[in-house]
This record gives sequence, structure tokens and C-alpha cells, in this order.
Amino acid sequence: MWPLDQSIKTKPPIPTISEIASAPAPGTQLPDTIKGWNWGAFWLTWIWGIRNRVWISLFALIPVVGIVIAFVLGAYGTEWAWETGRWTSVEAFRRSQRRWSIAGFIGFALVLALTIVGVLAGGGTATTADTTAGTLPMPVLAKGGSFDVAGTRIVCRAGTGATVVVECGPVRAGGAREYAGLRGRISSSSIAVVRGRPAHAVTAFMRHQPRSGLPALVVGTPEAPHLSLAADESLAVAGSNILCAAMDEGSVKGVACAESGDPLGNEIVPGHFALVVATGLVAVTRIISPSGDQTVVFERAQPRVTAASA
Repeated sequence: MWPLDQSIKTKPPIPTISEIASAPAPGTQLPDTIKGWNWGAFWLTWIWGIRNRVWISLFALIPVVGIVIAFVLGAYGTEWAWETGRWTSVEAFRRSQRRWSIAGFIGFALVLALTIVGVLAGGGTATTADTTAGTLPMPVLAKGGSFDVAGTRIVCRAGTGATVVVECGPVRAGGAREYAGLRGRISSSSIAVVRGRPAHAVTAFMRHQPRSGLPALVVGTPEAPHLSLAADESLAVAGSNILCAAMDEGSVKGVACAESGDPLGNEIVPGHFALVVATGLVAVTRIISPSGDQTVVFERAQPRVTAASA
């Protein structure tokens, strides 16, 4: 495929008198008949350069710089290769560069074909990020619906207003609120921790959420009025960009809710607050980075550890 030096195996042909007469001397000006773009130098860069003794082509091995060098070689490669003075005739030079051009196009075509095959092969594989047909990779809780966290007596409810508020807290064995425990509330505008009482709630912590302008993650997706989350399962709350996930870290079991910029929860909104309501613990954390790094801004132990549901 490549224009190899055949002098290793066979003796080079003896040049004719006409070839000797037309042989270029080192430094001879490039004839007009062979001027033009050099596709072999453009496509094969340093490979072409080593064989043609154009050493500037080695800069093509440097990332980013290599792109510029490819165009430089395409424009000036013919002249630089000719100036090496190693050609027996103009015709010999033309034949050599033609072979390099053909080899370059073949190499480019092979890379392009392999790339297309790879894209087509990967296109048929479904990913967890696929949200076609208005579906999410997780269940969706309806506005006004509720969900519980398996293995705990923590239940969360979603409000029905324009600004959806998700409130999570412990419940008694019969499902009624446990007013002795702390409850957490999170929405796109604020976050709070309150102690519930039959008559009114006492606020233990409250902060306004920074404005994000994020749209609701759920549009036209089937909604469930009640769900039960097992460990590491998550859901989206309809009408908001709030995601909630069940957490199970040994003795601390509960739920964590935060605002997200994507349906998988991989882009938690920096600067915003996340809520954690668990057995024996309620906390509010500030998100530092989209990857989920966070710092605790409020943490309080539940006055009474809720027993696991039977």
C-alpha cells in the first residue's frame, strides 16, 4: 500500500540520458507543472513527511497543532519535498506524490467508514439517558400525590400549587403525622425544616432557594398518585424539577430531595439546597457543583427515631 523504497530488495533502475538531463539540482525552483495542493501530505502528515524528508511534519504529532500542520503541509508540502533534491526527474516526483495522495485518500476513507459503522452500531443501543416519547428513566409522582420510603415510616407529599412543595416527615403506625418529629419542605423557591404540631408548625430552619429558571422535568408523562421507593430508587415530582431518592446508609435510612437540571439527577443545581429526611436525622445541604458535591448548612437529630414499618 505504502510507497516503499524498493532498493532494499532490487537494484534501482539505471536512469536514462533524458532523465539525467532533466534531473533537478538541490534547491531548484519548483516547476509550474507540479505546483498545487498535496493531498498525500495533508492526509498522512508526519508519515508522508518522514518518507519525503520534510521534518516540520513531525509537529503534526502535537495535539491541536497537528490540525494546523496538516493544512500547512497540504499547501507547501509539494515545494518542500521537491527542494530536498532527491528526485531523478519531474515525472518521478509526480508519480511519487500521486501514490501518496492515493494512499492518503484510502486511509481517510477507511477511518470514515469505521467511524460510520461505530456510530450506527452504537445508535441501536438504548441508554439510561434515553427519554424518548416523553418518558423518564424513573417513575413520576403526581402533584398532590405521596410516596413512602420502604423500611421506614417516612412519607413525602407533593403540593398542588403552581410552585410544587414536597414535604417529608415521619408518620405513626396508622399513617398519621408524627408531630414530635422534624419535617422537611423543599420547593424551587425555598427550603425549610419545621416541627409539626396539631395547631401550627414551628420553623427550625428556612432559606430561600436561588432563582434558577429551570423548567419542570416532567411534561406529558404518566403520573402516579402514590409510590413506594426501595433503597437507591428515585422519582421525579410532576410540575417541578425536583427529584427524590431513597437513601440507605446503615442506620440512616430515608429520602433526599434536590432540584436537578436533567432527568437522571446527574446535574444537581449548584448554589441550591437539598433536603435529607431520615430516621434519626434531618439535614439541609448546599450543592457546590453539578456533580453533587455539597456541604451541610443545617443538621438536627430527630427527637425520636422512627421505627421501621412492618
